[in-house]
Amino acid sequence: MSNLIIDTNTSYQPYDKNYYKKMYNLGVRSNFVKVTEGTYWIAAHWIDSLNNSQKAGLIPCVYHFLRGSNNGQTSLEGDFFAKQLNNAKVAKTIKIMVDAETNGNNTNNILAFINQVKKYGYSNFTVYSGRYMWITPALDQTRLPRPWVASFNPSLNLGINNAQAYQYTNKFKGYNQDASKDLTKNQWFTTDKTPQKPVKTPQKPVKPAQGVNIPQGIDGVAKDVIRGIYGNGSQRSNNIYNHVQNAINLKASGKWHSQENHSIALIADDVLFNGKYGNGSMRKNNIYKQVQKRVNQLMK
Repeated sequence: MSNLIIDTNTSYQPYDKNYYKKMYNLGVRSNFVKVTEGTYWIAAHWIDSLNNSQKAGLIPCVYHFLRGSNNGQTSLEGDFFAKQLNNAKVAKTIKIMVDAETNGNNTNNILAFINQVKKYGYSNFTVYSGRYMWITPALDQTRLPRPWVASFNPSLNLGINNAQAYQYTNKFKGYNQDASKDLTKNQWFTTDKTPQKPVKTPQKPVKPAQGVNIPQGIDGVAKDVIRGIYGNGSQRSNNIYNHVQNAINLKASGKWHSQENHSIALIADDVLFNGKYGNGSMRKNNIYKQVQKRVNQLMK
């Protein structure tokens, strides 16, 4: 099968030509590389990833992890993302995935992001989200371009009739790698009639906005701690971790229906989709340390 898609994050995955060549030999034909998240995070090696993808025979594509929950916020994210592409002289024809999987993402604010990016001349979009989001009223498949659905449970229907791509695993062929199938009739995801030119490292990179480098999930849980929601001491640590882990389990199983609060959901997304905080007791400790650090900052 040669209609497979991968998406990669250079923060915790390889970005060298040899790795991408392995993917090509396994039937992968395109790679969506994470560039930005919110208005505060830029992938350190996204340009290397794009160029090495192309050298290995993959179609280089890009994506942004959407954090905003209103049109104003997502428009700012669109501007932040598009400036990275524009500054690096990325071709206007590049395929762009909007990664919309956090609580608060909805059709209108996703379109606000897309419309802002379009102002820079980019026009090829797809919207990715988990099945747990597509089956809710939050995402309207008839208004969003090329719905891309993630569901690792083969017993579940995708939940929408218009799925254009299907992510079916995050352990592709034994690698720590997401993989999806191109479901389009014209193989939009896995063919490219206008190959990209190598991307250049900009002389003056666009810097993240200042003062917004605290992850929103951590910030929100810290404020809840101050309100007394999670208790004290070891009870606080256990309660926070149990809520996060419950959200992770529900999302991974396709049973998520927004049971948890927004901040807990954001931390769960960081674990599932950004590889943050580690595993087991390390995850519990890392999350709690970040929350407590923010609590201390807010209490000063």
